[in-house]
Amino acid sequence: MSAAEKRKSFTALAVEYDNLKSFAGGNPAKNKFQAIRFQVHADVADDPDHEGYWMKLDICNRYRHETYKDNRAVEARFIKPPTADAVAAEDAADEEGAEPSPGDAAIYK
Repeated sequence: MSAAEKRKSFTALAVEYDNLKSFAGGNPAKNKFQAIRFQVHADVADDPDHEGYWMKLDICNRYRHETYKDNRAVEARFIKPPTADAVAAEDAADEEGAEPSPGDAAIYK
């Protein structure tokens, strides 16, 4: 991105979660992180097949915290509530001591 683009604000939509997304650079075995893929509305309008951009989950969560730390009610409007199936699956995984599978209930902890 150019310096001018970095100063702009873009509207994006989170479209995919990956529990072990590989990022470029460093040791490939140690370079896998939880990540969320975003699609910028302007990019998709220009090219409907645009893949979007991946962001590490910890960076996304830090951004969310800094953006909404003074007004959590505004943040709540943008978070999709977990489905009953996702909550049931997570509860079952907790009872078995297994890691929860990625899904609506596991993304925003």
